Amino acid sequence: MKISQNIGYLPLRSEMMTDPAVLGSWAAQNPLLAPNVAQPATREPWVSPGNDYLQIRDGMMDAVESVVFQGKDPQATLTAARAEGATLLPAS
Repeated sequence: MKISQNIGYLPLRSEMMTDPAVLGSWAAQNPLLAPNVAQPATREPWVSPGNDYLQIRDGMMDAVESVVFQGKDPQATLTAARAEGATLLPAS
């Protein structure tokens, strides 16, 4: 209870937010908590874009770093990284 009230972490069990013996009174005094409590019900799981998504991510990050830190041409570098990443995407 103290963690939720003092730091802002939401409790893992949402019923604690409605129980007056637990966090109900505190939650009623803090109406901005309501959207955060309601949000988990509408979340969807993240699905990776194929088995090579880490390679795609790493390639894009390497490209950005080479532009920012090594002064490479942004258009050419990012276009090449995109083309390489596209070859790793699953056919669908």
